[in-house]
Amino acid sequence: MEKHKNKLKLIIAFISACIVITAIYLFIHRNEQSTDDAAIDGRNVVISSKVSGYVKTLNISDNQQVKAGDILLEIDPADYIIRRDKSKAALAAAQAQVVSADAAFKKDQSDLNRMKRLSTQARSQEQLEQASSEAQKSQAVIEQLQAHVMEAQADLAQSEKDLADTKIIAPMDGYITKRGVERGNYIQPGQQLASLVGTELWVVANFKETQLKRIKRGDAVDIEVDAFPDKKITGTVDSIQSGTGAYFSAFPPENATGNYVKIIQRVPVKIVFDSPPENIHLGLGMSVTPVVHTGSAENKRE
Repeated sequence: MEKHKNKLKLIIAFISACIVITAIYLFIHRNEQSTDDAAIDGRNVVISSKVSGYVKTLNISDNQQVKAGDILLEIDPADYIIRRDKSKAALAAAQAQVVSADAAFKKDQSDLNRMKRLSTQARSQEQLEQASSEAQKSQAVIEQLQAHVMEAQADLAQSEKDLADTKIIAPMDGYITKRGVERGNYIQPGQQLASLVGTELWVVANFKETQLKRIKRGDAVDIEVDAFPDKKITGTVDSIQSGTGAYFSAFPPENATGNYVKIIQRVPVKIVFDSPPENIHLGLGMSVTPVVHTGSAENKRE
């Protein structure tokens, strides 16, 4: 009997200890919200060409780091140089025609003015009308040739732009991924050549809507990256999306169909790193577990 009582006391003590430990744990972590539905996100630019042609120079390889303004590759510019030179020649010819037509117009206008100054005895009405008609024709020719000059200028501007576009420039700092082009390939406008992942990274954490009550912008966050669990990384809540992930999906749920089942939705929360992690390589889509310390934003302001 005594042995049974001692065993019962041990069980009660164990249960009491578990309750106390659980209570202490819940008290310590009462201001924390976490989720394992989170991943690293960032800027990802698709590198493509505005013009077609053969790749003459290729300066990139997979996972290579590049800087904004670096020339990633160059399309053979020979055809575009010829087109630019033709446009220059066409513009010069059009401008020369305008100069010649302007000289003819000035002569016709001078003849018209001279006819107007003569008395009706020295010239006939027919001569006056003829001079006026010639001046009007000369003016119309000038206007037409000036339109040709504007077209030639536009063609030259386009040809110069196309020539400049044969050099594909990195729009930002980052790393080349998914390179799909080789030297000598013929490429078309808009064809995906590679992706450029920017150096600016952040975390997108999908919290349950029931967890958002206390999460505020500016709250401190501890971030554990699955690939580097021993690294201590901190961040800050930047913003909360104005809508659930399901609402902005390709096929949002239709709740008016009559078979509605209430499901707790998840809302993306953007978390920025306090400082870029050093000595580790982070990539888009890597899994993380953020722990938001709710109320820390108010404590900072106080």
